[in-house]
Amino acid sequence: MDDILPVIRGNLRLLVDSAPLRSYCLAVHFSFTKETKAAAQACLALPIAVIHSSNAPELKLIDASALLDLLRYHKRCSEQVLALRTNLPWRRADWVWFLCTDSGKNCPPAPKGVTMADGKCCIATMWWYEYMYTMFERLQYTPCSTSISEETHAFDKAIKAALKCHLCEKLAQQQMRAFVKELGRVVDNKVSKVKLGA
Repeated sequence: MDDILPVIRGNLRLLVDSAPLRSYCLAVHFSFTKETKAAAQACLALPIAVIHSSNAPELKLIDASALLDLLRYHKRCSEQVLALRTNLPWRRADWVWFLCTDSGKNCPPAPKGVTMADGKCCIATMWWYEYMYTMFERLQYTPCSTSISEETHAFDKAIKAALKCHLCEKLAQQQMRAFVKELGRVVDNKVSKVKLGA
């Protein structure tokens, strides 16, 4: 039996990305702490509604408290990530979407300001504001960096709008790529601090 446990653990790690809920159930069933946490994190790519309505056969291997732990963990992660909406730790006024002074039809300003890390308020461009709105709508249901990297439609829409502005077009694509990468890193960092079952 001792020889087979490492094989089961290895197989679970391979299954995590493609079947996170099934992996979570198996990891809980076998009392694999590391694998349980990894599978719970992978489940963040699934909306809670999908977890609720799942009919994965492995659900029969766990009790209701383990499923509740997963649902509560998902909710706490979502709350932590959504807090970034008003408190991005690396907000700086030197991003092109804060520097743009073209308030015409090509690059209208956002309807409200954003508070910077130093406490100052800046008005962003509408294209960046709309990207962030879309991103946090998605992160509300799937609070993980995968949501950010897979949301190419919102990114492309933002860049397309930025290219219409003679001030934004030069730096928008490069800075947005850096921004999106940093946003993913910060989201992963926030999620990593949330405890499962606490």
